[in-house]
Amino acid sequence: MNKNHFILLFSLIFLFVWSSLFVKQKSYEMAMDTKVRLDEALLTSVNSAAITLSEAYTAKGNSALKQASDTFFQSLYVCLETEGDKVKEQELNLYIPAVVMVDMDGFYICFLEQVRSANGTILQHVWSECQPYYYEDAAFLYRFGLDDTVYTVEKATGMLLQTSYEEVMSDSMLQTYYAAGEVFDTEESYRERKLYAIRTSIVESLSEILVSHNGIAGQYGLDIWFSIPDFLQTFTPAMDHPSILAVFQGWPLSADGTLLYNNCANASSYIKKERMYLLELPAQTGNQPFSVFHKENCSYAGTYGVLQAFEVTKKDAVSEYGAYGCVHCFEEWEAVPLLP
Repeated sequence: MNKNHFILLFSLIFLFVWSSLFVKQKSYEMAMDTKVRLDEALLTSVNSAAITLSEAYTAKGNSALKQASDTFFQSLYVCLETEGDKVKEQELNLYIPAVVMVDMDGFYICFLEQVRSANGTILQHVWSECQPYYYEDAAFLYRFGLDDTVYTVEKATGMLLQTSYEEVMSDSMLQTYYAAGEVFDTEESYRERKLYAIRTSIVESLSEILVSHNGIAGQYGLDIWFSIPDFLQTFTPAMDHPSILAVFQGWPLSADGTLLYNNCANASSYIKKERMYLLELPAQTGNQPFSVFHKENCSYAGTYGVLQAFEVTKKDAVSEYGAYGCVHCFEEWEAVPLLP
């Protein structure tokens, strides 16, 4: 090989290596751009779902949950430009194995389920029933709330008791009663076990959901194994109001599929619970022309007209039904228009 051939060969090798590095660098940059876009879309969608949940949270049953999940997915479709394309929307759904509502008394999980219809089997988002934050030691079974509410069952007697950490610490009889357990030893032990109960309860239920989702994804040609996000191992929910989180896994960031997007986002700052009131509408044959709303345990509820099966917020009672507050359960200082 003469000198010219050697230079040519070296140049070709150098050009090949440089080209490969350039392609890899560009591929990496495109993947990072896609990741940023997905991060923004996921966070926007979770926040939108949280806002919807805050507005619908007072609704009974799963209606608030459905509105929140509908908002989340619709927002995600818009952000990722798949809205209106049912094929792309369904494909995107496969990469969202779960949306979790972390509520005060327990949690709910939204997941994909195969449902038979007139057009064959379709995929549909459904919400689970409320599942508790559960823990047990040798002496007691515990059900925690995000606040300091704790329900305990003594294993030896089956005795059910509702209490709180502050209540136990201020009552020597309760301290003696719970001495055989682990939770109320110290404030640190209480906080650690409560957080452990929240995390492990969500992780255990989510694990079952992911097993089912892996089967569904496989049927639709998605060769990805969905797993519990590392995020949940250190997840600390807000303890004074609910939150919502979403899992997004497996979306390809690179053309060769070697880089995948995995993230978990949550939002809670908008969610709060409003007080609900009993609503009474005028009876058609009665002499009372006004709608009235009552506090939950008012003994006069139902004496003015027809008591409704649903409850309303104070704002909706006044603005939508023109209702007055019951004079027997509201005071003038509560800034409620009272029944004449």
